[in-house]
Amino acid sequence: MVVRAEVIRRRLERLDEYLDFLEQMRAYDEREFLADPEHYGSAERFLQLAIEALLDMGSHIIADEGLGSVNQSRDVPRLFRGSTAKKPCHIASHPV
Repeated sequence: MVVRAEVIRRRLERLDEYLDFLEQMRAYDEREFLADPEHYGSAERFLQLAIEALLDMGSHIIADEGLGSVNQSRDVPRLFRGSTAKKPCHIASHPV
């Protein structure tokens, strides 16, 4: 099974959007940021979306590389840490 480069590309594009939004939130000082639920609520949501995008990409790569089974989100970093495979991922040959 080869991870479809287009799937990863779309997740990376979304991740860039989420990170751009979070970067914009840095313009507010702490008091201003915390005083407005719209600011901190939006930042929390975009952080959650960024994490979900990373976990989703990780799950795709883990499945492709046969590194194990992802049953919970915390399995993704654990499976990458435990991987002894040093071979390049199949998506590396596709421009992302």
